[in-house]
Amino acid sequence: MKIIAVIIISVLTNQFLPAQSKFDIFKLDIPYNILNNKNQYDQMGVSFDYYSDIDPSLIAYYLNYLNRRYLNSITNPDSNGYNLLQSKTRQLIIRRNDWVQQELNDAWENIPTVILAFKVRSFLDYSAVDETQPLALENKKDFIGKNYIDFCILKYFSSDPSLKYSEDIVYGVLIPEAVKKIQDNFYLKFKDISNLSRSERFAIADSVHSYFLFFDKGYGNDLYPKMNIRAYEFLNSLFEEEFNQSFSVGFVYGQSEFAQTTTHSFNFTEQLSDLVSVNFSGDFENKFMYSKYIGLLLKLKIREKIRPYSYVSIGFSKYLDNKVLSATSSVPESAAQYYVIRPDTGIYGYRIDSYYEFRKLSDPSITTYSFQLNIPVFYAFRKLFLEAGLDYTYFNSKFKYSLSRKDEFFIPNVLDPSYLVNYTHTYEYETTRHIFYPTISINYEPWDYITIRSKFRTKIDKLNFEIFLHL
Repeated sequence: MKIIAVIIISVLTNQFLPAQSKFDIFKLDIPYNILNNKNQYDQMGVSFDYYSDIDPSLIAYYLNYLNRRYLNSITNPDSNGYNLLQSKTRQLIIRRNDWVQQELNDAWENIPTVILAFKVRSFLDYSAVDETQPLALENKKDFIGKNYIDFCILKYFSSDPSLKYSEDIVYGVLIPEAVKKIQDNFYLKFKDISNLSRSERFAIADSVHSYFLFFDKGYGNDLYPKMNIRAYEFLNSLFEEEFNQSFSVGFVYGQSEFAQTTTHSFNFTEQLSDLVSVNFSGDFENKFMYSKYIGLLLKLKIREKIRPYSYVSIGFSKYLDNKVLSATSSVPESAAQYYVIRPDTGIYGYRIDSYYEFRKLSDPSITTYSFQLNIPVFYAFRKLFLEAGLDYTYFNSKFKYSLSRKDEFFIPNVLDPSYLVNYTHTYEYETTRHIFYPTISINYEPWDYITIRSKFRTKIDKLNFEIFLHL
């Protein structure tokens, strides 16, 4: 019992020690002539990692082979355990790859985001073992004792190089406690994966194969307690972004060439006398361009995980550099001449010449605002996704012209005419437009706080560019 207690204490404490080479843990079990040859030791360490990654039970078969081959100098592959090692490796590779394939199938069926499913599958597929090993060997008679296999498994999980094999200890009963401790450490470290950075997530995904034996429906033997999550489910949770808040706010800056043309017709008629009237007309045409804008973005969470339709993005922007490309008028100036009949004589008296003049009082001005509504519809991966939306643009333009009439009086026997400005009229023209158009945008997030968007608007030929800074 004293020896068992020491082993348990060692298992519990070494779960939190810095990681070390697993081959180094077994130095007490490796032939001395290998330890004294660094090149051979390093080469054997690579093979050790290969076998232990497939299944820790292969460690016993590998150590058996090393001792028979290099300590006892047995060269026959049947006698030194090499063929037995390859036979067991073959069986476990098939078992592991069958498990990986089942996880791949279930990931494809149960992960709603297609490209996210591809990402999870890529990490799972990486865990499959290349079957280029000599797998055609027939099953060999197993001459390795189960207790020694359990000892190697326990030593591997406990990472304690001081453990020595004793036939008086039943090592199998100690394995569940060691595995449970690893699982507790796993839960403690990764219980709140929503707060992990992108690099931390990938680091976990790269190393998570170390826990594949322990996942629910994992391929490890019955000695290993199982965690209550499948391997593909855990990988999926690694790459699904947890939203820490129900909404987020950000700033947006964008550029988009957006042109508008306004046309206003002018028609003027005035009766000057019973015989004379003035009538003239024309058009005012203004062309505008607005491109740069700034605004605010509000993102409202709908679903907990990153996936299609997981949030609604609402934006408000104001255009800054509204430009008047051209402002033209086809309204002509006009003049009319008529005579006033004297009522006492019934004959024409003085003559009146009337002149009409248009004058621009202000340059055209425009005001534009934009409202955007977007939702994600497709994720290529965490940082690259498509949004579909609806944009609304409010457009308003104003300008003023004045129309003045000036009369010249020509009185008989008076050489110089006298002047009278009859009136000045001011005309204000205003255009207001409400423009709606569907949009498709490609979004890329190089960092967690910045999004770059290229948006295609169905009524505009050119793409626009936006950059968001998330608070």
